[in-house]
Amino acid sequence: MCAALDISQRTYYKYRNNEDKDYYDYLLIKEIFDESKGTYGYRRVCEGL
Repeated sequence: MCAALDISQRTYYKYRNNEDKDYYDYLLIKEIFDESKGTYGYRRVCEGL
């Protein structure tokens, strides 16, 4: 897998169990954007948050 991703094994094992701290924010923003059928810009998404 490391060869396919072009990363070293050390990097893979360093980050494999870390959770992305922004992932839940991303999901919330994506939900707001998807509910608007892709018509909201960043200002309306910010209002929705």
